[in-house]
Amino acid sequence: MSMIGNTLLNEIIKEHKIYSPNKILTELHNRILESLRSNEKLSYSYDGMDIVITFIDTKNKEVILSSANQYAFVFADNKLHTFFGDIFSIGDPLARTINIKFEEYKIKFNNKISIFFSSDGYFDQFGGKENKKFSLSSFIKLLHKIHNLQADKQKEILNETFQEWKRENNQIDDIIVVGINI
Repeated sequence: MSMIGNTLLNEIIKEHKIYSPNKILTELHNRILESLRSNEKLSYSYDGMDIVITFIDTKNKEVILSSANQYAFVFADNKLHTFFGDIFSIGDPLARTINIKFEEYKIKFNNKISIFFSSDGYFDQFGGKENKKFSLSSFIKLLHKIHNLQADKQKEILNETFQEWKRENNQIDDIIVVGINI
């Protein structure tokens, strides 16, 4: 699914010059569905692709994003905007029979913007004294704490916090946290 998605994203953006995040996701979803219909092996796949597409317009000081079942956390001038995205993944089997369109969100900023994208692996990790999940609310508190720091310090704190939380537990899921500071 990822390889097909990457190829299609290149076509959609580079060849067809579609730059609007929600239009990119809608087009990607429709093309993935076409691929699934034409490829019998893939049509039995119940994999979906979770993705956020973001356009950062530094000239107009605006962030535009659209999300397919993925998180985004945007600190615009120190105010947090949390996005959980549309409930459907790209190619989601539940969305194969309906005509879905992804929402687009715009956030204006004056001075500073910090954007974090994350899979749920970080905050779903078991650990701590009571061997519970780290939790989304704890993750958001951590982002509040680090969003004004330099990127290398953010990475260090995210890594240390995760390792201290996880302790001896096995990592239960893949984890990605991407941060952008402008």
